Amino acid sequence: MSVAAVDRTEATWSTLLALAILTVVLSVLSGPAGAAVGVATAAIWYAFGTPYALAGGHVALPVLFPDGIGPVALVAVFLAFLGVLVAPVVGTPRPIENAVVVLASVLGLAGITWLAASEGSLPIAAATLLSVVAVVAVAIHRYERVRLGLAWSSTEPETGAVDP
Repeated sequence: MSVAAVDRTEATWSTLLALAILTVVLSVLSGPAGAAVGVATAAIWYAFGTPYALAGGHVALPVLFPDGIGPVALVAVFLAFLGVLVAPVVGTPRPIENAVVVLASVLGLAGITWLAASEGSLPIAAATLLSVVAVVAVAIHRYERVRLGLAWSSTEPETGAVDP
């Protein structure tokens, strides 16, 4: 199995562009505080990576919009965050397929959470989301092990011995 090289420079520039767009969107919608959150999100991305930048940016949203957010502003903000999430796939060998997988995953998790939250119980929605994420994580882990040849078939006994 060969692993194709990923162009990190192209992925970095696309992510920086997505972070700049996020900062502009937040600035337009909430002024200087939005600009500060955008810059802080970029700093978190630089220090820790995309998942932490997304988490940090989302944690700041209630501070930026304490009285709630309109539907148009909500769509603009989440499209900007989605851009930050999808931007790193630009440098991969199959950027369109990877972007489709990312978008489908986001929409699927959002849909499941929304359906669970529509029942009116936040704890049920949170438990549902955590359960789905756990099942998906186990499935991805199993797929990785099979793909790398580290998983035994059900007909072969697992000896536990390590090859020298």
